[in-house]
Amino acid sequence: MTPRQLATREEGVIAIEFAFILPILLILIVGTFEISKYIQTNNQVVQVVSMVGQMSSQLPATTDVTDVQRIWSASPLIAPEAQRVAANLKAQRWSDVLNVTITSIVFTKRVPDCQSNCVYDAQIAWSVGQNPVSCGTIPSGNPILPTQDVIPAELYGQGSVISVRASLSYLPYLIGTSDLLAGLASSLSGQMTESSWFLPRNADRTALTGLAAATPQVRLCPGIAS
Repeated sequence: MTPRQLATREEGVIAIEFAFILPILLILIVGTFEISKYIQTNNQVVQVVSMVGQMSSQLPATTDVTDVQRIWSASPLIAPEAQRVAANLKAQRWSDVLNVTITSIVFTKRVPDCQSNCVYDAQIAWSVGQNPVSCGTIPSGNPILPTQDVIPAELYGQGSVISVRASLSYLPYLIGTSDLLAGLASSLSGQMTESSWFLPRNADRTALTGLAAATPQVRLCPGIAS
């Protein structure tokens, strides 16, 4: 075999090996991109809960209801990915894909004149969002329906707590590509959900007054919200 023939054969082997390796490299590169975007979007949902909760916790003892609605409306600025998902799903607005609920929960003594080792009941005072929480008492250890969020036992006591919950219908970037990549994208599809609890900083509780704007929905519980 001449040197020219040997070189030609080696080039052919290299071309075949490259043809096998290239698709794998592409999957790794594009897959890494998709996973990084998924993590980035999930972090945005976490930031929505954190920043909305921090702003809500700094409200004064008596607050106009529209102030809470404005805090809610800041959500797409914190999670701009919601705008992309809404556009790709042909949704009319960001709030069709990013659901944010801000809820104030007030604790009251079961025995009003109790002085020590008191038992507290949790009651919804108000809730703002696309799907505000219904008014009522939440027994200790029970979830805040329709969610599965349970108030931590250590929060029961004099005062109140603010619950913030956010969920985003994530739409992968790879939807519509080859079957293999679309399979990876589909495995990352679904609801991203985050929730947390915040203690009011300026008062034991925040009471809402005034007239609410058209959106989002507001639920004020009689005798507790104000």
